[in-house]
Amino acid sequence: MKDFNHLSLAFDIRTIFEREHEMLNDLSFPFFYQFPKDCCQSASIFLGVCLKQFFPDAEVKIVRGTTRGDDEYHHYWVEVDKRIYDLTLDQFEKWLEPKFSRVSRPIYSEKRHPLAKYYFYKKKENITDAFVDFITGYANLNEVLNAFNYCYIELRKLGWFSDFRNLKRDLY
Repeated sequence: MKDFNHLSLAFDIRTIFEREHEMLNDLSFPFFYQFPKDCCQSASIFLGVCLKQFFPDAEVKIVRGTTRGDDEYHHYWVEVDKRIYDLTLDQFEKWLEPKFSRVSRPIYSEKRHPLAKYYFYKKKENITDAFVDFITGYANLNEVLNAFNYCYIELRKLGWFSDFRNLKRDLY
């Protein structure tokens, strides 16, 4: 029987992203053509929205980290009840291993980000503010909603929705 918890949701979303990134790109979900590279914000926003919908009492934050000293590079991840989920961490393996360990795979429910010495917290936002920033700055609302709907259908195939009426849409 499936455990319906933060960890299993994150695993299932990563699985969908790996399998369906070309379709998500066709639906204009920003930067998904080369998943996991360069799509950390899109992936984090979707994970954050789903976490808040399924677990409305959870404290969900979208974190924007920037490189120390120059602010030139940034990376997004999710914190849920002070645990870190980074579905695109493995994009850094080729250029940060072996200096930073544990970047060859996504991380789920860790207390500390493996790149904490490289990226520092620049901004932490609740999911509502992060979603608004994402839509106003980087994405088209209708295209994002189409991609979200596609992912919701895939999540339903994995047992997450008995029907879509149970979505907590007003909580994010």
